Amino acid sequence: RHQNIIWLFFCEKMDERHNDAVDNGEEDGDFEINEADIEEVIELEEGDGNNDDANDCDEDEEGAMDEGKDDENNNEDGENNEEKDKQEEGGDEQEVKEEMVEANAELIIQNHTEPAYCVAVSPDGSVGVSGGQDDTVVIFSLADGSLVHKITAHNDSVVALKFSANGDYLATGALDGAVKVWQTENWEQVLDLDAGDDLSCIDFHPSAPFLVAACASGAAIMWHVPTGKASYFQAHFDNVTACKWLPNGRSFATTGEDGALVTWSPKTQQSLSKTDYKLDHRFHECPIGAMACHPNNTVVATGGADGRVILTNTSAKTGAVVTVFDDHTENVEALSFSASTPTLLATGSLDGKINIYNVATKHLQTSVSHKAGVVKVQFHPSKPILFSCSLDGTVQVWDARSGECLHSCTGHVSHVLDFTLVGDAEKILSAGEDSDVMLFVMPTFDV
Repeated sequence: RHQNIIWLFFCEKMDERHNDAVDNGEEDGDFEINEADIEEVIELEEGDGNNDDANDCDEDEEGAMDEGKDDENNNEDGENNEEKDKQEEGGDEQEVKEEMVEANAELIIQNHTEPAYCVAVSPDGSVGVSGGQDDTVVIFSLADGSLVHKITAHNDSVVALKFSANGDYLATGALDGAVKVWQTENWEQVLDLDAGDDLSCIDFHPSAPFLVAACASGAAIMWHVPTGKASYFQAHFDNVTACKWLPNGRSFATTGEDGALVTWSPKTQQSLSKTDYKLDHRFHECPIGAMACHPNNTVVATGGADGRVILTNTSAKTGAVVTVFDDHTENVEALSFSASTPTLLATGSLDGKINIYNVATKHLQTSVSHKAGVVKVQFHPSKPILFSCSLDGTVQVWDARSGECLHSCTGHVSHVLDFTLVGDAEKILSAGEDSDVMLFVMPTFDV
């Protein structure tokens, strides 16, 4: 009787021994089998097996080895393909960027090495200015984008830019609280000021040479330009989040993370009105992140982390809540009143929605959306046209009455962090997290 012995192994044992043999430079099959590895011994009658099972096992073993090699090769191919895809993806991104800029932007200004945070345009529309995370301020021609001047005097991210009403001065503010004022005739520095840590905003008076700034200390500071004479206004218990002059320039308003709205007299340095949750339970009980002043100089709109927008009449010592809009689901980041009649209020939120209200009737006129959070909204100087920018990388133009999208400005490959209008909204200047500053020409709107 012919006796055949078949050894059955665990696949892991086979793989280990095979790999060890290869590592030691041995040919396949040169290594010996340990008896300890034998799982079972089966005796077969003559003619039952004809070694077919053994051959099958050998074939399976070889197949498994080949499969392992194939997997190894496939992994290498996969890694190579992944690297290739990344390279192609980067190329595609650049190609898309160039395509979008070519299609929508008249100019693309690439003078920043890090995100561009803010932009401003001179009152005569001749130059644009941008500030960024690279601590620089870039002044450039709006005619061809050529560099006019570069300011490198700041030691922290430049987060605020403002021209004086007559265009004689440019104020630049950095996150560390440094505020500098420059004469635009020759771009020489005339004032070096300090507003304190975590500067949140600066704003020039609508007609007089006064600059107000706010920061984390809870105070606002007003300087005369160019003498630098300072006045201090303290009423908030936490960071001041916004400061704005009312349209007539007789007072300015501040809001804070303490949830308060305060209006101030620049002459007496005293508060004219104050509103918070303690004084009126209809008001915000949370940080206020956005503010806008009504053209009538008495009503101020505030937007909070609670998703609410509140209109307050500031004509009395204790501001009176007039209207509460509760149509957003996330922080309200942007507000703007229209100059057209009837007066409209646009509210922008991190929920991606923009709501447009008729202020007189308190009616929600229309609602439009971006694909991501809204950063800023601004009305046309005289028409019911609304401009908005978003974390979705676009600047959109809307008919504020119907909600129709009139135009879309594309080109940024990341968040649009700021924009401003040029002249009578003939053009838009935008700043992006991609470090680019773009100038878009607006079509004629029949509104």
